[in-house]
Amino acid sequence: MEILLILKKSLKIIMEEPKLFLPRVFTTALYTIFILKAAEVVVISKAGNVEQIIRGLALLALFSIFLLALDMIIYGMYSVIAEDYHNEREISLIRALINTLKQGKVLFILGIVSLVFISISMFFILIPTVLALVFNIPSLIIVSFILAILSFVIFALVFFFAIPSAVIDRLGSLEALSMSFNMGMKNRKEIIILNLFFSLLIILMLIVASITKMQGKAFALVLILFIGGRLIQAIIYTYISIATPTAFLNVRNEDNS
Repeated sequence: MEILLILKKSLKIIMEEPKLFLPRVFTTALYTIFILKAAEVVVISKAGNVEQIIRGLALLALFSIFLLALDMIIYGMYSVIAEDYHNEREISLIRALINTLKQGKVLFILGIVSLVFISISMFFILIPTVLALVFNIPSLIIVSFILAILSFVIFALVFFFAIPSAVIDRLGSLEALSMSFNMGMKNRKEIIILNLFFSLLIILMLIVASITKMQGKAFALVLILFIGGRLIQAIIYTYISIATPTAFLNVRNEDNS
């Protein structure tokens, strides 16, 4: 698997088809609304109105489930788009959405499984850190660091190709995870490097997002920075979303050749 070739091809796809940014701009806008609503619930909680707090938390819970389902569908759409581009077919967002919805249940299950994995990993990563702070044993931080690296590698190998496998090859959730793991193990070096690169992009996105939350008297400037930050976030997510299935198709072609 040639990493530079995949990254260049992914960039070429989104440059030739600017409409590919639209789904991620849409989801980024929804996530921004979610963050603002969460901040609103925090403000309400300080007022001590229990009924409003419960209502707000319930709405956030429903909204988060909706966002998870939508995010997996949007992410799956880019697998259809990458396959269409690879086969020199006309790219259609509507057709990509329709084809992806056929695997909607599988994608939602994959989303839940990935969330459970991340939650469990975070729990075990935080335990040594908490113990280090409580009992003043700094060396335990190293254990958390090792667990974080191990979780990152496992997640990359198991989940990286899961969605493209499910959407492109029409596999069930277990079959998609199995294929993803097998392909990941065969290309583990490249997969880890790609995930590190994507992680750096996400860190960059978070830095930009934090900068755009700056406070100041120049409201127009702050607003422009805020919108600009969200657009950069959408661009980065679009690039990652198209690069993953592009890598999948590249590896599958190598295996079949």
